[in-house]
Amino acid sequence: MTTLQHVEAAFTASGNIPDTIVRGTRVLLDKDGALVQMPSPSRPPAPQPPDAAMFREALDNFWFHGVYCAKQLRRGELWMFQNSSVGMQWRLLQMIEWHANVVHGAEYDTWHGGKFVAEWADADVVAFLIWDAHLPTRPAVVPPEKRINPFNYSF
Repeated sequence: MTTLQHVEAAFTASGNIPDTIVRGTRVLLDKDGALVQMPSPSRPPAPQPPDAAMFREALDNFWFHGVYCAKQLRRGELWMFQNSSVGMQWRLLQMIEWHANVVHGAEYDTWHGGKFVAEWADADVVAFLIWDAHLPTRPAVVPPEKRINPFNYSF
């Protein structure tokens, strides 16, 4: 399957080319003129700020994973700890995105899945993420309190 066929398959169901495919790409050459038939890229609707229930669920979920991670770490279950810390990371990312949208407006572009987070997130959050990414200079297992600090800052 060619790249063009991948794009065609992605937008066939919705009638739009998904934003995740279009972003960061440009057509250099279209010998067959196939792109003329394709619809223009679509942008997802601007995210809405969380209501009280969504915010509470994000907090509860984050803290559940924080406590669970601490228990797994204490038990020496390193695989379970790392697996559970992913739940904390996704909730942290959600809070970072919400924070960016509150500070910069609902139309502020936070991409998806944390892509280019260093370009759109708050400088203090980026500083934490840089620390977290330096694997050779930090412990193999990130203590739960290190994951909790930026989460507290986000709101």
